Amino acid sequence: MEVLRDELEETLRKLGWESLLIQPAWLKIVGENEAKKLHLIGFRKGVLFVGVPSPSWAQEFSYKKQEIIREINISLGKEVVKKIVFRYLPKEEEK
Repeated sequence: MEVLRDELEETLRKLGWESLLIQPAWLKIVGENEAKKLHLIGFRKGVLFVGVPSPSWAQEFSYKKQEIIREINISLGKEVVKKIVFRYLPKEEEK
């Protein structure tokens, strides 16, 4: 099973679809508790868009941006994420 996973990840990397691999890395890096509140809402041209439950969460995680970017890219094996944008999503807009 692990061989299949490794082959799928390598194929996605070759095709430039690393964005599909961000979710597992994200969960590992921010942790399960934070991942319940921080929602990945998009990825485009190296920018990861993250929905947050309040402006204070955006402020708190803005201080951790560079570390999160570094950890995601290390996990993926190359520079995929160049920037993170936090957006406040009121409860009814959360996914």
